[in-house]
Amino acid sequence: MNNKIKLIFPFAISLLLASCNTGSSSPASSAATSEESRETSSLPASSSSAEAFYKIKFIYNAPDKYDDVYTIEIVYPNELVGKPKTPSVPHYIFTNWAYDKEGNEPFSGFGLTIDRSVTLYGQWIRYSKATNQQKLELLFEKLDCPGVVVGAHDTVTTQVQNAMAGATIYTYFKEVYYERYSDITFARTYDSEKTSAGASLLLTNQYSYDAKNFYAISDYPDSSKSGKVVAGFDPLQIDRFLNITFFNKDLGALTSFAYYFENDLPLPEGISLDLTSCDPTIFTPEIDGVYDIGYKLTAVYDATETLGNYVTEIDQYYFKINVKNNLIISSYTEEQYLFAIGEDVYEYDILTKQSTYSYADSYSKYTGDRLDPNDYPTYEDQ
Repeated sequence: MNNKIKLIFPFAISLLLASCNTGSSSPASSAATSEESRETSSLPASSSSAEAFYKIKFIYNAPDKYDDVYTIEIVYPNELVGKPKTPSVPHYIFTNWAYDKEGNEPFSGFGLTIDRSVTLYGQWIRYSKATNQQKLELLFEKLDCPGVVVGAHDTVTTQVQNAMAGATIYTYFKEVYYERYSDITFARTYDSEKTSAGASLLLTNQYSYDAKNFYAISDYPDSSKSGKVVAGFDPLQIDRFLNITFFNKDLGALTSFAYYFENDLPLPEGISLDLTSCDPTIFTPEIDGVYDIGYKLTAVYDATETLGNYVTEIDQYYFKINVKNNLIISSYTEEQYLFAIGEDVYEYDILTKQSTYSYADSYSKYTGDRLDPNDYPTYEDQ
């Protein structure tokens, strides 16, 4: 897989770093900021006199739960109305609260005071009819579980097949060990289990920053391959750059798509995202269990000058996420990659990965040796 012309992966990495320059937050946080913005308009006029407190009754108003009460909040005079946790209903995405069941009169009183008791009704859209942006926002919200991940371990097996000959070319294994500290992250890749005899270090990745830039350094035993990628520093993007959570480590490509959606930008020509097999509405991290999600990336681009035809790349991902005590403790990933020129499929790869995650109360300070960004050329200059 490492020898193929693969457009999707560079697209994801470059956009992850590019987004660090924008100062934009994740889709979930952007949506929350928008919804919780302070408005100057007042609530509908009250016909009741002052009371000791007011009740806000939130009704699901969703399939199989039309009249069920989601929660009741007590609000005192001059107290600002707080937003309850977003409700969940399988196969539906929550959009907003409204005074009426049909949603003709949206509630805009969060962050304001009220002077009467009210009943509000949830508004929903079926997941299959939602936009990719709405689907991603919900996925990020669901998978951005609490907890300080300080370590992760990936066991990766990749089988590369020659689709034209119908035979496996080779199979290779690797182990990746991640360490996250307060201001730096390392990922060290070995050609087999680190504790076994003969295992060798293939690559060290270091993610660090200073007052001006983020640095993603790749240090190979063969120094001619080593280099770095640089992006402008933004303090709001530190966690996004250093985190080794499942959300951050395994969904980087989706984060890159979210960058386009957030900024109302068209996707690059030929690149598309299919989230039909990814339904995060059934993912409930508060309930222990194993959850399935998946998505597909497709890139079609013109390579007639070099390969004589159009090239198609398809990356299909399947994940099984093991949740316990509201934490993602392990995950299983299967990636199926297809590379075709015109109508002919030349390569078909299957990657499987077992990942485990370790948690702590906080990130520790790193006191060991660091790679110096000044010792590495930028890849774009090589």
